[in-house]
Amino acid sequence: MSQGSDVIARSFDCHLKVNFKLAMRDIPPSLDSLRVLSACVRHGNFSRAAAELHITPTAVSQRMRALEDRLGAKLFRRHGPRLTTTARAKALGRRVEQPLALINTAVDDFRRIRQPLRVTCAPTFAARWLATANQAGEPTSRMKRRKSPES
Repeated sequence: MSQGSDVIARSFDCHLKVNFKLAMRDIPPSLDSLRVLSACVRHGNFSRAAAELHITPTAVSQRMRALEDRLGAKLFRRHGPRLTTTARAKALGRRVEQPLALINTAVDDFRRIRQPLRVTCAPTFAARWLATANQAGEPTSRMKRRKSPES
């Protein structure tokens, strides 16, 4: 490869990387990275945030660096092993805290609602089974009986 084509290839590669990074800034960050940011802002420390989220401090650090790249702004000032949360990171972390709590509540509510279990069987088996379950103290009040079209 000649030197001229090598320069063009490097220039093209650099152009693609810059355009990709700019395009990535238009895509909102993942909920997971915002959840990690919220924990970091709340605790002011990657280790405590990691303990709350049940992940390693290294994973927290990697997610925060990826979020900084995605947003195109520094979220933390690093001073050796210590870090300080920037004002913009604090503001973002606090603003996403309530929506994340609403999402968690919605998911918890969804999990609590149990869909009925539908069992198709012969009427005599159903009658005997339900009678046995009722005598054993099973919660038959949630059971709904419906006649099959054959009976």
